[in-house]
Amino acid sequence: MAFPTSPSNDDLHTEFGRTFKYASASNSWSAATPDAPPETAPTTLGITTSADLPIANVIPGTKAFSTEENKLFLSTGNGWFEIALLENTSPTITTGADASYSSNTGGGAITVSMTATDPEGTPVIWSHTVTSGTVEDTTVSNDGSVFTIVPGATPATFNIAFTASDGVNIDTSSSLFTISIPFTYAGSQFGFAAGGNNVSSYPVLTIGQHSYTSDIDAVSIGNLQGAARTWPAGSKSMTHGYVAGGRAYPANNSQTTIQKFKFADGTSSINTGVLTTITSSGIGLSSDGYGYSAGGDGQLTKIDKYPTSSDTNATNIGDLTLYRKQGITSASDVLGGFGYTAGGYGGSPEDLRNTIDRFPFASDGNAAGVGNLARVTYNGGGSQSTTHGYQFGGDTKSQYTGATESNTLKVQKYPFASSTTGADTNNLTTTRSLFGTSTSTTDAYLIGGSVSVLSGRIYKYAFASDTPSSGFVSTTTARVYTAQGIQL
Repeated sequence: MAFPTSPSNDDLHTEFGRTFKYASASNSWSAATPDAPPETAPTTLGITTSADLPIANVIPGTKAFSTEENKLFLSTGNGWFEIALLENTSPTITTGADASYSSNTGGGAITVSMTATDPEGTPVIWSHTVTSGTVEDTTVSNDGSVFTIVPGATPATFNIAFTASDGVNIDTSSSLFTISIPFTYAGSQFGFAAGGNNVSSYPVLTIGQHSYTSDIDAVSIGNLQGAARTWPAGSKSMTHGYVAGGRAYPANNSQTTIQKFKFADGTSSINTGVLTTITSSGIGLSSDGYGYSAGGDGQLTKIDKYPTSSDTNATNIGDLTLYRKQGITSASDVLGGFGYTAGGYGGSPEDLRNTIDRFPFASDGNAAGVGNLARVTYNGGGSQSTTHGYQFGGDTKSQYTGATESNTLKVQKYPFASSTTGADTNNLTTTRSLFGTSTSTTDAYLIGGSVSVLSGRIYKYAFASDTPSSGFVSTTTARVYTAQGIQL
């Protein structure tokens, strides 16, 4: 092998396919490792904007992605071309959540089932975010697009945004959740009746208490304050019963006073305030926090409400659609948030009502007509299950034939969930009118009535089966014209 003469340090000599390097320090040649060949394969560059694209020494086929502009470029070696990108379209929620949901503390789970599609066919990822309020000890979980909200023991109000994502873009559906302390019928063990007349038209001053847990006779637990009264409008809180207005004896004049009596110790009632107008034959209803008196003698359409958390005068919050009085049926859909009135008459037996009115508990306002009873009814009794309002007995007039039927057997019910006409269910075991009512979680109790054999008896009606009973226990005294709608 012939090496060059007079070489310099680090000179290279290639012969027979091999490369040698000269080291002047040792005056010798040794095998050399050549430098790596220049890069010839295209790569992908990350740049911020298109202004950062390199100009020289770019291998053809090199790609560059601009992170701020979200653009992709391709080099020919001499210049750059922008590559058109297909748009990533957001997924679409096709079945969303309702605007609001409500449940009770410790109540059953709320299930929210949703569906979504993605135009690119990318699998949808589901999640949720609490956007306002606090969930407290309520839990929220999901299995894919099915979300489960389990109420805790603490009241809570919060908004949830349910999110469908393709990993880049999202679609949302939002809902308001309200978890409330359940409103139970006041006194889980007892019902009450207050005031009224006996069948000989003598006033009744006593407050009677009857058991919901065993079929035993009622007992007297106290008296109304001052004069006895008939046709008061009854209501309830969690701890007290209320009677509002009515006609007092012996003066026989309509009243404005509101009285309350305590469930726990059986003491007599005390005055707590006054209605805005003197009235008797009014409608009594209850919400969670307020008692109501609506309609009554004097051509009244007024709806008065008074707080049960303090002893305060009533305020007028709106009007019924019609003047109604005497034997008007009532129902409080506390979970749904409405009070109902049905039937009655406007001043004479010929001026009869068969319409059903409804007004909201959450806001002060007028009632609206939402349906009709199957027949015009007055002098009956009203009650409610958790799903329906009920009208029991009374005096009726067929809306089809005009025939009048006194002390009817009929039981009508109408659903809270929809504005539909009431329908007849099973009949009572005996005719009755001018009686009081109370309500447990499972049954309505019909107290007294205009027929002498009934005036001292309490009857029970099962909501689950629409089944009436015979009179099974006695009242403390014969009663007619007792507090309508007291439903304690």
